[in-house]
Amino acid sequence: MVPLQLDFDKSLDDWTINGTAAECRETLARAHAMGLDGIGLTIYSLPREAAARIDYLAMIAEQLVRPAATLGR
Repeated sequence: MVPLQLDFDKSLDDWTINGTAAECRETLARAHAMGLDGIGLTIYSLPREAAARIDYLAMIAEQLVRPAATLGR
């Protein structure tokens, strides 16, 4: 695990997977092809409202976690 780099002097690209859901899926697929066998999620951009948070987490599950899970099969 890498240490968090919450600093304007560090690019997000240096220590995170970020972008659209499609871009993140592509990055995860490339990493899997190189031997990645697991990921952890830390989410700093959750909306404030509970319903919006639930929708956002559901999108992450549907568009990132489920597709990533199929990579190992």
